[in-house]
Amino acid sequence: MNYKHIHLILTTQTLKMLIFLVGSDLVFVDRLGVWRDIYAVHWWVSNIFLPFFTFFLIFFQIANIS
Repeated sequence: MNYKHIHLILTTQTLKMLIFLVGSDLVFVDRLGVWRDIYAVHWWVSNIFLPFFTFFLIFFQIANIS
């Protein structure tokens, strides 16, 4: 098993999912203006999940290098 290959696949899949979530969220909020729950989820993702996820990715990359 090539762990770096799996990690790359997981990273790209997660980024695609995040881009899709953020993009669809912005479309919903702009067009309807009533999707408060989706906007709240987007707030949680961008303010809590993304920084933690970025930190985890950087830590994982450093651990892989050494």
